[in-house]
Amino acid sequence: MSQLGWVVTLSSGLVRPLGRRGYEGLIARISAWEADPPPDQPWSYYQHWLGALEDVLAGVGTVATEEITARAAELAHRPAGHDHREPHQH
Repeated sequence: MSQLGWVVTLSSGLVRPLGRRGYEGLIARISAWEADPPPDQPWSYYQHWLGALEDVLAGVGTVATEEITARAAELAHRPAGHDHREPHQH
């Protein structure tokens, strides 16, 4: 499953959008990025949204922060196209 698939599965099954806590976390993440944007990190609403979702899931005990970090590293090391049976363009 792609990272996006993982997020959609979690968000639709466990969180209905992010909820108030997630929304506030999203705003805080965006504000922090805007106040001091890392030179090597381009703007990505998706990355801020994903981070807020991770914060919500870790905050309510659904998943530990360490599990999120380990799973993200595992997903990042998979080759491109690993979950496609037939080649195609996106």
